[in-house]
Amino acid sequence: MNNRRKPKSKNNTKIKRFLLPAAVVVIGAILLITAPWQAYTQTEEQPTEAPTAAPTPTSTPGTIATPTPDPDETTPTPDPGEDTPKATPTPLPGVINPLTGEPSAVEIGTNRPWAVSIGNTRPALPQHGLSSADILYEYIVEGTETRLLAIFQSLPQSGIIGSIRSARQYIVEIASSYDALLVHAGGRDYAGEVISGSPVTRLNTLDVDGTSMSYRDQYRRQTLGMSNEHTLMTTYERLTNNLPTRVRREHETGYSPALGFVEDGTPSSGSAATRIDVTFHEGSKNTLFTYSDSDKAYQVRQHARDMIDGNSGTPRPSFTNVLILQTDIKNTGDASGRRDIRTTGEGNGYFFCGGKYIEITWSRTTTTSQFVYRHKDGSLLELGIGKTYICIISKAQSPTIS
Repeated sequence: MNNRRKPKSKNNTKIKRFLLPAAVVVIGAILLITAPWQAYTQTEEQPTEAPTAAPTPTSTPGTIATPTPDPDETTPTPDPGEDTPKATPTPLPGVINPLTGEPSAVEIGTNRPWAVSIGNTRPALPQHGLSSADILYEYIVEGTETRLLAIFQSLPQSGIIGSIRSARQYIVEIASSYDALLVHAGGRDYAGEVISGSPVTRLNTLDVDGTSMSYRDQYRRQTLGMSNEHTLMTTYERLTNNLPTRVRREHETGYSPALGFVEDGTPSSGSAATRIDVTFHEGSKNTLFTYSDSDKAYQVRQHARDMIDGNSGTPRPSFTNVLILQTDIKNTGDASGRRDIRTTGEGNGYFFCGGKYIEITWSRTTTTSQFVYRHKDGSLLELGIGKTYICIISKAQSPTIS
């Protein structure tokens, strides 16, 4: 038997040489294809922390809210260990408004505020510019009629203001407490001497020097049928562009506002006050304040309708604070039943904020000094940051609170 092996076929050898490298290539390709899917599966199976929802930005008075970023445009959150600077709200330009405690949208500096006498009878509605006023006074003037004194720290955003009415002695005294520029349309004889001798700057829009500061609104006269006394209006541009050069525009050196403010002025020990009904004289006009918890402010209703600003109709003027000051009010003795109101000395009152109220005291030493408000224990009262409505009523009157 021939035990000699047959020589290997050259073709078999070539096949083996071909298959080995091919197998290596195929296996490598398989690994290459499956590797990413294996990695993805492993990542998905690992436990992950639930993402923390970013807080919804809110507008703080005097700040510009940061908009919520689009989910597709978000950037990776820095590692907590990184020394990352914290973002701070950007305040509006200007300084704190001394009449509201809010950052101002315009530069205030030491500018004197404006006080405008505005009609408040039913035939005078709607009034203009009320929603821009920082402080609004209401008081009885004659018979059953009340009037408003609107105090503005600045006027650029107020639009039309009016209708402008005459001054009274106590109006001059209230305006003096703010070192204000008083805008009015004449004044009764009994107040003339006080007006002329007062250190307050009065801008009588009926004077020759003041006629360019105001105008008669023909729409109110011709279309709405209002009497002439309810058509005298003004604007920021008219007041500032025609202000006599002799008028002092800034506070005297050393002037310091007396009002103090806190973020939340709600009296901690106060009683509930979601509705306040104020009568200014027995059987006379009343004003109703209703607290809105969503707005954290009081809405005003008078003459059987909501108070609105005629510049836009909405929003209604709303007030963080309501003050009711009790004092001596007497008739002057004339046929029209005009009143004289004591604004100096001291008296009792009420403070409303955040849907609650407390009893307070007020005091004032002279007809040019500022009003000082105190708790019953003698400590100074701080208002809530925002606008204020002040009612001056007789000591014989008290508000109905519920």
